[in-house]
Amino acid sequence: MLAVSNVDPCLFYIFLPNELIVFIYIHVDHFLVLTSSEAWKNTFFTSFNSAYPSVDEGVLTDILGMRMTFRDAGLVRECRMSQHGLIRRMLEKFGMTDCNPALSPMEPKLSPTLADPQDATANVPYANLATELMWLGRCTRPDILTAVCYLARFSHCHGATHLQHLLRVLRYLKGTSDDCLTRQCSSPASHTAELVVSAYSDADHAADKVTRRSVTGSLVRLNGSTVIYSSKLQKTVAVSTADGELVALSETARDIEHVVNLL
Repeated sequence: MLAVSNVDPCLFYIFLPNELIVFIYIHVDHFLVLTSSEAWKNTFFTSFNSAYPSVDEGVLTDILGMRMTFRDAGLVRECRMSQHGLIRRMLEKFGMTDCNPALSPMEPKLSPTLADPQDATANVPYANLATELMWLGRCTRPDILTAVCYLARFSHCHGATHLQHLLRVLRYLKGTSDDCLTRQCSSPASHTAELVVSAYSDADHAADKVTRRSVTGSLVRLNGSTVIYSSKLQKTVAVSTADGELVALSETARDIEHVVNLL
């Protein structure tokens, strides 16, 4: 019988080692089924469709705008996640199709100041662009997350300069649209029960010139594959470099606990 995860109420599972493994994840009106038994999957869909008509779209290729590609490479199985289509649509939407690619998503030591809301550029919806870039960064592009999180803080008080910096992220994406987030796991032939969780944590000190708060950067990996990453402004002002590092370490530890509990 399916059980509900104590960590995520949208995750249901059956875990019977060497017999049956099932994971079902629900997001709004979509659900993802992973199982070790084709027969169980067929029985599940037959029963489920009798109460809630649904469509079995087969092997996972797309979900929530993310393109999923699976590949076996010897003893390693890869899952590549990309959003090339979303990047193309964003370039068209914001009139950046013919722009020159940028080499990086953000200029070094960027520190724009708050702008008068009356100076905000009305021709391009700044907040809308920042939101779409944030979704992209959170799903498959950790390389733009720091820049987007920083520039999103000016959604209520941006000017032409802030917009140019945000459009620079789009220019960077044009030149790297085929980049993807790759996750690896051992093939069934080399599978072991050992799961290794590793993490990295860092923080600057009062780098935000407006609030004087520090920024936490964290990364959590499972067997060498990135599963959680973030770049966010700390909630309080750190009185020292060590203070900022401890806050970052605490936030990263919570991410580690989440992954461990989920496992």
